Amino acid sequence: MAKPYGRIMSSGVSAVSDTSSPEEVELAADAFDYLGLPDLAGLTRRLVNADRESEDNLENALNHAFYGLEGALAGAFERKYAESPEDFDAVAADGVVRQPGSWLPGGGQGKRSARVN
Repeated sequence: MAKPYGRIMSSGVSAVSDTSSPEEVELAADAFDYLGLPDLAGLTRRLVNADRESEDNLENALNHAFYGLEGALAGAFERKYAESPEDFDAVAADGVVRQPGSWLPGGGQGKRSARVN
């Protein structure tokens, strides 16, 4: 999921076809489905067959949609981890203190005010 998603967030949807295979894009979509993000999965699947040259506004629309859904990703990871921690590899201690996600009662990082690439 990281490769196609990272390219979208840093360079836009047009960069995905240049750097990711259709199989990698499908796997990213499957990962979004697993995390409970069907809208993000559907948008990702559209990239496999999208003909951005014939649809003038498609690239801008897809970029806007991806950027709008970006905030849901962190919470989705946290929820899935809370439900199924056995599905995730352990993270080595790195000395960084991390706050619980905003979806936890009493916890939270708050809302981000800017998109981070």
